[in-house]
Amino acid sequence: MNEAEQLRLERLVEIHRASNECEGNMLVDYLGDNGVEATLQLPPAIAPLDAVEALNGTEKMFGVFVLEHETRRAMGLVKEFLVSTVDESILEQAAARTPQEKGRL
Repeated sequence: MNEAEQLRLERLVEIHRASNECEGNMLVDYLGDNGVEATLQLPPAIAPLDAVEALNGTEKMFGVFVLEHETRRAMGLVKEFLVSTVDESILEQAAARTPQEKGRL
């Protein structure tokens, strides 16, 4: 089996649950900036509970997933990200950056 086939068959592993979509997207960008492909996925809603969540404002948790072979490195980067973003002003600055600015890091 070649490398492309192995990657296609490799499973995704959830490494973090973001409390909101903004945090999740910033984390996915951070991982990508550090060479780890990641994706943000919203857990499927279970009807009729999805309507209850919408009415009472319950936020869903957003899962950040990476390929299994990247798990250890990605978890280290998540810890690094969380420590460096404790200050809310840093989060706000990161969220305000344009895509062009993100590419110039």
